[in-house]
Amino acid sequence: MLTYQFLSLAGLASAGLLSSRQNGYVLPQSGIASVTQFKVMSEFQGGTSCGVRQLASGQGYSIQEPGTGPGELYAAINQLAFGANPYQANNKHGGSGAACGLCYQLTPIDGQGTYLKDKATTFRIIDECPTDQGHCNQCSVGQTNGYGQTWHFDIASDAMNQPQYKRFFGNAEDGS
Repeated sequence: MLTYQFLSLAGLASAGLLSSRQNGYVLPQSGIASVTQFKVMSEFQGGTSCGVRQLASGQGYSIQEPGTGPGELYAAINQLAFGANPYQANNKHGGSGAACGLCYQLTPIDGQGTYLKDKATTFRIIDECPTDQGHCNQCSVGQTNGYGQTWHFDIASDAMNQPQYKRFFGNAEDGS
């Protein structure tokens, strides 16, 4: 599995983390994360956790395969970093979090620890990664997911176009 270095493009804090202990979230400035893929188009029926109901291009709900979208770069981020109460079945999601709209540059790291800088890609956060999946439900900085990481990004692979998808994911079918 590839891991990914991430860097916030918001210039959040020189200490590396912007946190709200009262609200229970931490917006990371940089670090190492695990990455998977999801289909954002199916999220548009009810809206993402950030309230997004269509792509910036105006495209709404339609099931597409990874790498067949209009070339928009979106991601979901795990519960710890999202900044809202986690998804709850009775209210669809916990609402918009502090991470909504932030941009993170993700750089793949190969199995030998080499940073694949030519594959670095910037994604805008538009959703919270589902907390019912073990790679997204970390609630404190000390917790790690099944991939051994504290931070996780779920990439909207069906919004990416083919060149973006191939550059970022290579031949991985699920992004991991």
